[in-house]
Amino acid sequence: MLGRPFVSGIERAEGITYWVESATIFAQRSLFDPAVQRPAVFRVELWKGYNSYDLILLTSLILATPGWSLRQRGRLLAIGLVLITLTEFAFFLSTIEYVQLRPVVTRAGSMLVPEGSSRAKQVVASWVYYFFQTMGRGLFPLLIYWGMIGFTWKPSEPRRIEAPLRTPSEGTLPPSQGRNAPCPCGSGKKFKRCCGKA
Repeated sequence: MLGRPFVSGIERAEGITYWVESATIFAQRSLFDPAVQRPAVFRVELWKGYNSYDLILLTSLILATPGWSLRQRGRLLAIGLVLITLTEFAFFLSTIEYVQLRPVVTRAGSMLVPEGSSRAKQVVASWVYYFFQTMGRGLFPLLIYWGMIGFTWKPSEPRRIEAPLRTPSEGTLPPSQGRNAPCPCGSGKKFKRCCGKA
């Protein structure tokens, strides 16, 4: 459903056509083979829509996290869905670029290089493609999940450390008592004759 509208937009490379079967997008490349003096046709499986489990992994992580309310989980799941969709779309575009620039080896063993493809373009397209291939195996959802934890995490309030009160036995008077007042230790003597001696 998501692939069909993009087929007409991505058919910009000459000799490559795309079509959708079920949840899979295929590309068919036609390159001129000088060894046999005719075009060679290659069919490439470009994208399997049902093969992505990133959203399932992210949903499981969000549901398993303690301390989040149901409303907060729903909001984070919606944000995660948007981010996962954007990364999948970027992966899809990088796969198209990789397929359009990648050289193809024929059955005879000769290598066919598409027009407009240079070594630098092939290297960049390959690096981007394999980056998305690697990150798409569960690393994108983990990065998004860690970002969610960082976004929702609130540090606990620092504990107040109060200065310890000095007892009358340490030779100081409580602020509300004089030297002739009864000693707060409960002996019945005046403070100056009891704890105040120290």
